[in-house]
Amino acid sequence: MYEKACIHAGFFSSERAIGVPRRSDLPQIVIFHRRNLVRLVNKFAIFYLGRPKEPRMKDYPTSMRRFTRSALLLLPLLLLHACESVAPAVVAQRAAPAAPRPPIATPHPFAVSSPQGTRNDDYYWLRDDTRKSRAVLDYLNAENAYRDAILAHTLPLQEKLYNELTGRLQPDDSSVPVFEHGWWYYARYAPGADYAMFARRKNTAQNTPADAEQILLDEPALARGHDYFRIDAARASPDGHWLAYCEDTVGRRQYTLRVKNLDTGEMLPFAVTNVEADVEWANDNKTILYIAKDPITLLSVRVLKHDIGTDVSQDRLVYQEVDHSYYIALARSASDQMLFIDLTSTQQSEMRFLWADDPTLTLHTVLPRELDHLYRVDHLLRPGATDGEFIIRSN
Repeated sequence: MYEKACIHAGFFSSERAIGVPRRSDLPQIVIFHRRNLVRLVNKFAIFYLGRPKEPRMKDYPTSMRRFTRSALLLLPLLLLHACESVAPAVVAQRAAPAAPRPPIATPHPFAVSSPQGTRNDDYYWLRDDTRKSRAVLDYLNAENAYRDAILAHTLPLQEKLYNELTGRLQPDDSSVPVFEHGWWYYARYAPGADYAMFARRKNTAQNTPADAEQILLDEPALARGHDYFRIDAARASPDGHWLAYCEDTVGRRQYTLRVKNLDTGEMLPFAVTNVEADVEWANDNKTILYIAKDPITLLSVRVLKHDIGTDVSQDRLVYQEVDHSYYIALARSASDQMLFIDLTSTQQSEMRFLWADDPTLTLHTVLPRELDHLYRVDHLLRPGATDGEFIIRSN
Protein backbone atom coordinates (compact mmCIF):
# COMPACT_ATOMS: atom_id res chain seq x y z
CA MET A 1 0.00 0.00 0.00
CA TYR A 2 2.83 2.45 0.94
CA GLU A 3 4.79 1.63 -2.22
CA LYS A 4 1.64 2.04 -4.28
CA ALA A 5 0.97 5.44 -2.73
CA CYS A 6 4.51 6.65 -3.61
CA ILE A 7 4.10 5.51 -7.19
CA HIS A 8 0.70 7.20 -7.36
CA ALA A 9 2.18 10.44 -6.02
CA GLY A 10 4.58 10.57 -8.97
CA PHE A 11 7.95 10.25 -7.22
CA PHE A 12 9.06 7.77 -9.84
CA SER A 13 7.43 5.67 -12.50
CA SER A 14 6.36 2.13 -11.76
CA GLU A 15 9.16 0.85 -14.03
CA ARG A 16 11.78 2.56 -11.85
CA ALA A 17 10.11 1.79 -8.49
CA ILE A 18 12.67 -0.43 -6.88
CA GLY A 19 11.88 0.45 -3.27
CA VAL A 20 10.03 2.74 -0.90
CA PRO A 21 11.79 6.11 -0.34
CA ARG A 22 13.00 7.03 3.09
CA ARG A 23 12.20 10.44 4.58
CA SER A 24 15.86 11.44 4.00
CA ASP A 25 15.34 10.79 0.28
CA LEU A 26 12.53 13.35 0.00
CA PRO A 27 14.62 16.42 -1.06
CA GLN A 28 16.43 14.49 -3.80
CA ILE A 29 13.17 13.01 -5.05
CA VAL A 30 11.34 16.33 -5.12
CA ILE A 31 14.29 18.17 -6.71
CA PHE A 32 14.30 15.50 -9.40
CA HIS A 33 10.74 16.66 -10.17
CA ARG A 34 11.25 20.42 -9.60
CA ARG A 35 10.39 21.19 -13.23
CA ASN A 36 7.00 19.61 -12.58
CA LEU A 37 6.13 21.06 -9.18
CA VAL A 38 2.55 21.81 -10.14
CA ARG A 39 1.98 18.19 -11.00
CA LEU A 40 3.69 17.16 -7.77
CA VAL A 41 1.49 19.44 -5.64
CA ASN A 42 -1.59 18.05 -7.36
CA LYS A 43 -0.44 14.54 -6.62
CA PHE A 44 0.08 15.36 -2.95
CA ALA A 45 -3.30 17.09 -2.72
CA ILE A 46 -5.09 14.17 -4.29
CA PHE A 47 -3.25 11.79 -2.06
CA TYR A 48 -4.10 13.87 1.05
CA LEU A 49 -7.76 14.77 0.20
CA GLY A 50 -8.56 11.89 -2.07
CA ARG A 51 -10.86 11.64 -5.05
CA PRO A 52 -14.23 10.06 -5.25
CA LYS A 53 -13.93 6.30 -5.07
CA GLU A 54 -10.24 6.63 -4.06
CA PRO A 55 -8.77 5.84 -0.64
CA ARG A 56 -8.22 8.86 1.64
CA MET A 57 -5.16 9.49 3.75
CA LYS A 58 -6.80 8.07 6.85
CA ASP A 59 -6.96 4.72 5.10
CA TYR A 60 -3.12 4.45 4.88
CA PRO A 61 -0.76 3.33 7.64
CA THR A 62 0.23 5.86 10.35
CA SER A 63 3.88 5.98 9.15
CA MET A 64 2.77 6.86 5.65
CA ARG A 65 0.49 9.64 6.90
CA ARG A 66 3.37 11.17 8.93
CA PHE A 67 5.69 10.99 5.92
CA THR A 68 3.18 12.74 3.68
CA ARG A 69 2.41 15.52 6.20
CA SER A 70 6.14 16.25 6.51
CA ALA A 71 6.45 16.40 2.76
CA LEU A 72 3.55 18.85 2.51
CA LEU A 73 5.20 21.14 5.08
CA LEU A 74 8.41 21.21 2.95
CA LEU A 75 6.63 22.04 -0.30
CA PRO A 76 6.80 25.89 0.05
CA LEU A 77 10.56 25.77 0.62
CA LEU A 78 11.03 23.35 -2.26
CA LEU A 79 8.92 25.57 -4.52
CA LEU A 80 11.07 28.63 -3.63
CA HIS A 81 14.26 26.64 -4.28
CA ALA A 82 12.96 25.49 -7.65
CA CYS A 83 12.06 29.04 -8.72
CA GLU A 84 15.53 30.33 -7.79
CA SER A 85 17.47 27.50 -9.46
CA VAL A 86 15.33 26.78 -12.50
CA ALA A 87 14.20 30.22 -13.65
CA PRO A 88 17.66 31.66 -14.43
CA ALA A 89 18.58 28.54 -16.37
CA VAL A 90 15.36 28.75 -18.40
CA VAL A 91 15.95 32.44 -19.16
CA ALA A 92 19.55 31.78 -20.17
CA GLN A 93 18.44 28.91 -22.36
CA ARG A 94 15.85 31.06 -24.12
CA ALA A 95 18.31 33.94 -24.59
CA ALA A 96 21.10 31.78 -26.07
CA PRO A 97 21.67 32.69 -29.74
CA ALA A 98 21.40 30.07 -32.42
CA ALA A 99 24.69 28.42 -33.41
CA PRO A 100 26.16 29.73 -36.71
CA ARG A 101 25.45 27.50 -39.68
CA PRO A 102 28.16 26.94 -42.30
CA PRO A 103 27.38 27.80 -45.92
CA ILE A 104 26.79 24.85 -48.22
CA ALA A 105 28.16 25.01 -51.75
CA THR A 106 25.56 23.99 -54.32
CA PRO A 107 26.79 21.20 -56.62
CA HIS A 108 26.77 21.93 -60.35
CA PRO A 109 27.84 18.94 -62.50
CA PHE A 110 30.74 19.71 -64.83
CA ALA A 111 32.62 17.30 -67.10
CA VAL A 112 36.41 17.53 -66.85
CA SER A 113 38.27 15.88 -69.72
CA SER A 114 41.83 14.59 -69.56
CA PRO A 115 44.01 12.01 -71.35
CA GLN A 116 42.97 9.53 -68.62
CA GLY A 117 39.27 10.00 -69.34
CA THR A 118 36.38 12.22 -68.30
CA ARG A 119 35.26 12.78 -64.72
CA ASN A 120 32.51 14.84 -63.13
CA ASP A 121 33.36 17.73 -60.81
CA ASP A 122 30.34 19.14 -58.98
CA TYR A 123 32.34 22.05 -57.58
CA TYR A 124 34.36 23.12 -60.60
CA TRP A 125 32.33 26.34 -60.62
CA LEU A 126 34.22 27.45 -57.49
CA ARG A 127 37.33 27.97 -59.62
CA ASP A 128 37.55 31.54 -60.81
CA ASP A 129 40.95 32.67 -62.07
CA THR A 130 39.60 36.16 -62.78
CA ARG A 131 38.49 36.71 -59.15
CA LYS A 132 35.34 38.41 -60.48
CA SER A 133 32.61 35.74 -60.31
CA ARG A 134 29.80 37.09 -58.12
CA ALA A 135 28.69 33.59 -57.11
CA VAL A 136 32.18 32.55 -56.02
CA LEU A 137 32.82 35.81 -54.17
CA ASP A 138 29.47 35.55 -52.36
CA TYR A 139 30.27 32.02 -51.26
CA LEU A 140 33.75 33.00 -50.04
CA ASN A 141 32.28 35.95 -48.13
CA ALA A 142 29.79 33.58 -46.49
CA GLU A 143 32.63 31.22 -45.51
CA ASN A 144 34.58 34.14 -44.02
CA ALA A 145 31.53 35.31 -42.09
CA TYR A 146 31.01 31.80 -40.70
CA ARG A 147 34.68 31.65 -39.68
CA ASP A 148 34.42 35.00 -37.92
CA ALA A 149 31.29 33.88 -36.04
CA ILE A 150 32.78 30.54 -34.97
CA LEU A 151 36.06 32.11 -33.82
CA ALA A 152 34.55 35.25 -32.27
CA HIS A 153 35.12 33.92 -28.75
CA THR A 154 38.85 33.55 -29.50
CA LEU A 155 39.42 37.21 -30.42
CA PRO A 156 40.87 38.16 -27.02
CA LEU A 157 43.25 35.19 -27.22
CA GLN A 158 44.21 36.09 -30.79
CA GLU A 159 45.03 39.62 -29.71
CA LYS A 160 47.04 38.33 -26.77
CA LEU A 161 49.06 35.94 -28.96
CA TYR A 162 49.64 38.61 -31.61
CA ASN A 163 50.90 41.09 -29.03
CA GLU A 164 53.15 38.45 -27.47
CA LEU A 165 54.68 37.48 -30.83
CA THR A 166 55.17 41.03 -32.11
CA GLY A 167 56.49 42.08 -28.71
CA ARG A 168 59.47 39.79 -29.27
CA LEU A 169 60.38 41.45 -32.57
CA GLN A 170 62.92 44.21 -32.75
CA PRO A 171 60.96 47.35 -33.80
CA ASP A 172 63.67 48.49 -36.23
CA ASP A 173 64.65 45.03 -37.47
CA SER A 174 66.85 44.68 -40.54
CA SER A 175 68.36 41.93 -42.64
CA VAL A 176 72.04 41.01 -42.73
CA PRO A 177 73.72 43.12 -45.47
CA VAL A 178 74.80 41.20 -48.58
CA PHE A 179 77.79 42.45 -50.56
CA GLU A 180 77.44 42.41 -54.37
CA HIS A 181 79.42 44.31 -56.99
CA GLY A 182 80.66 47.02 -54.69
CA TRP A 183 77.41 47.57 -52.76
CA TRP A 184 75.89 46.36 -49.47
CA TYR A 185 72.24 45.41 -50.05
CA TYR A 186 69.75 44.97 -47.20
CA ALA A 187 66.16 45.53 -46.05
CA ARG A 188 65.13 47.36 -42.88
CA TYR A 189 61.93 48.16 -41.00
CA ALA A 190 61.00 51.46 -39.41
CA PRO A 191 59.45 51.09 -35.92
CA GLY A 192 55.79 50.16 -36.26
CA ALA A 193 55.97 49.57 -40.03
CA ASP A 194 54.50 46.46 -41.66
CA TYR A 195 56.62 46.73 -44.80
CA ALA A 196 60.36 47.04 -45.35
CA MET A 197 62.58 49.60 -47.01
CA PHE A 198 64.94 48.04 -49.56
CA ALA A 199 68.23 49.91 -49.53
CA ARG A 200 71.95 49.78 -50.26
CA ARG A 201 75.17 51.53 -49.27
CA LYS A 202 78.37 51.92 -51.27
CA ASN A 203 81.29 49.88 -49.97
CA THR A 204 83.99 51.72 -48.01
CA ALA A 205 87.70 51.06 -47.51
CA GLN A 206 86.88 49.36 -44.18
CA ASN A 207 84.48 47.03 -46.05
CA THR A 208 81.51 48.10 -43.90
CA PRO A 209 78.16 49.66 -44.89
CA ALA A 210 78.97 53.12 -43.57
CA ASP A 211 78.30 55.39 -46.55
CA ALA A 212 75.08 57.24 -47.30
CA GLU A 213 72.03 55.05 -47.73
CA GLN A 214 70.18 54.83 -51.05
CA ILE A 215 66.54 53.72 -50.91
CA LEU A 216 65.85 51.29 -53.73
CA LEU A 217 62.21 50.44 -52.99
CA ASP A 218 59.89 52.14 -50.50
CA GLU A 219 57.59 49.18 -49.83
CA PRO A 220 55.26 51.04 -47.40
CA ALA A 221 54.56 53.62 -50.12
CA LEU A 222 54.15 50.98 -52.85
CA ALA A 223 51.77 48.96 -50.67
CA ARG A 224 49.48 51.92 -50.02
CA GLY A 225 45.98 51.27 -51.36
CA HIS A 226 46.43 47.48 -51.70
CA ASP A 227 44.72 44.89 -49.52
CA TYR A 228 47.74 42.65 -50.07
CA PHE A 229 51.25 43.53 -51.16
CA ARG A 230 54.55 41.67 -51.29
CA ILE A 231 57.93 42.24 -52.95
CA ASP A 232 60.26 39.35 -53.79
CA ALA A 233 63.35 38.70 -55.88
CA ALA A 234 64.77 42.24 -55.94
CA ARG A 235 67.93 41.98 -58.06
CA ALA A 236 70.27 44.80 -59.07
CA SER A 237 72.07 44.60 -62.40
CA PRO A 238 75.83 43.85 -62.21
CA ASP A 239 76.66 47.50 -62.97
CA GLY A 240 74.22 48.69 -60.27
CA HIS A 241 72.17 50.96 -62.56
CA TRP A 242 68.96 48.88 -62.76
CA LEU A 243 66.75 47.03 -60.31
CA ALA A 244 64.42 44.20 -61.34
CA TYR A 245 61.86 43.00 -58.80
CA CYS A 246 58.61 41.04 -58.57
CA GLU A 247 55.49 42.27 -56.76
CA ASP A 248 52.31 40.43 -55.79
CA THR A 249 49.09 42.36 -55.12
CA VAL A 250 46.76 39.35 -55.11
CA GLY A 251 48.27 36.90 -52.62
CA ARG A 252 48.35 33.95 -55.01
CA ARG A 253 52.02 34.19 -55.93
CA GLN A 254 51.11 35.56 -59.35
CA TYR A 255 53.86 38.15 -59.53
CA THR A 256 54.42 41.08 -61.86
CA LEU A 257 57.95 41.82 -63.05
CA ARG A 258 58.99 45.50 -62.97
CA VAL A 259 62.27 47.37 -63.55
CA LYS A 260 63.47 50.61 -61.94
CA ASN A 261 66.24 52.96 -63.06
CA LEU A 262 68.37 53.42 -59.95
CA ASP A 263 70.14 56.49 -61.38
CA THR A 264 66.96 58.50 -62.02
CA GLY A 265 64.48 56.70 -59.73
CA GLU A 266 62.04 56.22 -62.62
CA MET A 267 60.03 53.06 -63.20
CA LEU A 268 60.20 51.69 -66.74
CA PRO A 269 56.82 51.71 -68.50
CA PHE A 270 56.48 47.95 -68.85
CA ALA A 271 55.32 45.02 -66.71
CA VAL A 272 55.34 41.26 -67.21
CA THR A 273 52.42 39.59 -65.42
CA ASN A 274 51.93 36.06 -64.06
CA VAL A 275 55.56 35.26 -63.35
CA GLU A 276 57.45 33.49 -60.59
CA ALA A 277 59.34 35.52 -57.99
CA ASP A 278 62.68 34.69 -59.59
CA VAL A 279 64.82 36.84 -61.91
CA GLU A 280 68.49 37.02 -62.92
CA TRP A 281 70.55 39.48 -64.97
CA ALA A 282 72.98 38.62 -67.74
CA ASN A 283 76.34 40.35 -67.68
CA ASP A 284 75.35 42.79 -70.44
CA ASN A 285 73.22 44.65 -67.81
CA LYS A 286 70.22 44.78 -70.14
CA THR A 287 69.04 41.16 -70.40
CA ILE A 288 66.72 39.77 -67.72
CA LEU A 289 65.79 36.10 -67.36
CA TYR A 290 62.41 35.36 -65.76
CA ILE A 291 60.03 32.41 -65.32
CA ALA A 292 56.54 32.57 -66.85
CA LYS A 293 53.68 30.61 -65.32
CA ASP A 294 51.10 28.58 -67.17
CA PRO A 295 47.92 30.70 -67.23
CA ILE A 296 45.73 27.71 -66.28
CA THR A 297 47.79 25.51 -63.94
CA LEU A 298 50.04 28.34 -62.64
CA LEU A 299 53.02 25.96 -62.86
CA SER A 300 56.44 27.30 -63.80
CA VAL A 301 56.92 26.05 -67.34
CA ARG A 302 58.99 28.57 -69.38
CA VAL A 303 62.13 30.69 -68.99
CA LEU A 304 62.12 33.82 -71.13
CA LYS A 305 64.49 36.77 -71.67
CA HIS A 306 63.57 40.43 -71.75
CA ASP A 307 65.85 43.17 -73.09
CA ILE A 308 65.60 46.61 -71.49
CA GLY A 309 63.99 49.07 -73.91
CA THR A 310 62.03 46.47 -75.93
CA ASP A 311 58.38 45.50 -75.86
CA VAL A 312 57.30 42.49 -73.79
CA SER A 313 55.84 40.87 -76.92
CA GLN A 314 59.41 40.48 -78.22
CA ASP A 315 60.59 38.42 -75.22
CA ARG A 316 62.30 35.25 -76.44
CA LEU A 317 61.91 31.71 -75.09
CA VAL A 318 65.09 30.36 -73.48
CA TYR A 319 63.79 27.07 -72.06
CA GLN A 320 60.48 25.20 -71.74
CA GLU A 321 59.83 22.24 -69.42
CA VAL A 322 57.45 19.63 -70.85
CA ASP A 323 57.32 17.47 -67.69
CA HIS A 324 55.03 19.32 -65.29
CA SER A 325 56.27 17.32 -62.31
CA TYR A 326 59.37 19.55 -62.37
CA TYR A 327 59.69 23.00 -60.84
CA ILE A 328 61.92 25.68 -62.34
CA ALA A 329 64.23 28.08 -60.49
CA LEU A 330 66.98 30.49 -61.55
CA ALA A 331 70.35 31.08 -59.89
CA ARG A 332 73.58 32.95 -60.43
CA SER A 333 76.88 31.21 -59.82
CA ALA A 334 79.27 32.32 -57.12
CA SER A 335 81.80 33.07 -59.88
CA ASP A 336 79.37 35.49 -61.62
CA GLN A 337 80.28 33.71 -64.87
CA MET A 338 77.21 31.47 -65.17
CA LEU A 339 73.45 31.48 -64.83
CA PHE A 340 71.70 28.24 -63.84
CA ILE A 341 68.26 26.85 -64.63
CA ASP A 342 67.45 24.47 -61.78
CA LEU A 343 64.90 21.74 -62.61
CA THR A 344 63.70 19.76 -59.60
CA SER A 345 61.12 17.01 -59.17
CA THR A 346 60.36 14.94 -56.08
CA GLN A 347 63.09 12.35 -56.57
CA GLN A 348 65.30 13.70 -59.32
CA SER A 349 66.85 16.94 -60.54
CA GLU A 350 68.64 18.40 -63.52
CA MET A 351 70.66 21.60 -63.82
CA ARG A 352 71.46 23.49 -66.98
CA PHE A 353 73.75 26.49 -67.32
CA LEU A 354 74.55 29.28 -69.74
CA TRP A 355 77.45 31.69 -69.77
CA ALA A 356 76.37 35.07 -68.41
CA ASP A 357 78.41 36.80 -71.15
CA ASP A 358 76.88 34.74 -73.99
CA PRO A 359 74.50 36.91 -76.05
CA THR A 360 72.94 33.78 -77.58
CA LEU A 361 72.13 32.32 -74.13
CA THR A 362 72.98 28.80 -75.27
CA LEU A 363 72.06 26.17 -72.66
CA HIS A 364 74.30 23.29 -71.53
CA THR A 365 73.29 20.35 -69.33
CA VAL A 366 75.49 19.58 -66.31
CA LEU A 367 74.15 16.04 -65.71
CA PRO A 368 71.06 14.60 -67.43
CA ARG A 369 68.13 13.78 -65.15
CA GLU A 370 67.84 10.19 -63.98
CA LEU A 371 65.54 8.41 -61.55
CA ASP A 372 66.29 8.95 -57.83
CA HIS A 373 69.27 11.22 -58.54
CA LEU A 374 69.25 14.62 -56.80
CA TYR A 375 72.15 17.01 -57.20
CA ARG A 376 73.10 20.68 -56.91
CA VAL A 377 75.80 22.61 -58.76
CA ASP A 378 77.72 25.84 -58.26
CA HIS A 379 80.59 27.41 -60.15
CA LEU A 380 83.46 28.83 -58.09
CA LEU A 381 86.40 31.02 -59.06
CA ARG A 382 89.58 30.62 -57.04
CA PRO A 383 91.46 33.82 -56.14
CA GLY A 384 93.67 34.89 -59.05
CA ALA A 385 92.17 32.33 -61.43
CA THR A 386 90.31 33.17 -64.63
CA ASP A 387 88.60 29.80 -65.11
CA GLY A 388 86.17 28.49 -62.53
CA GLU A 389 85.35 24.99 -61.31
CA PHE A 390 82.10 23.11 -60.84
CA ILE A 391 81.22 22.04 -57.32
CA ILE A 392 78.64 19.24 -57.37
CA ARG A 393 76.69 17.89 -54.39
CA SER A 394 74.91 14.62 -55.15
CA ASN A 395 72.95 11.91 -53.32
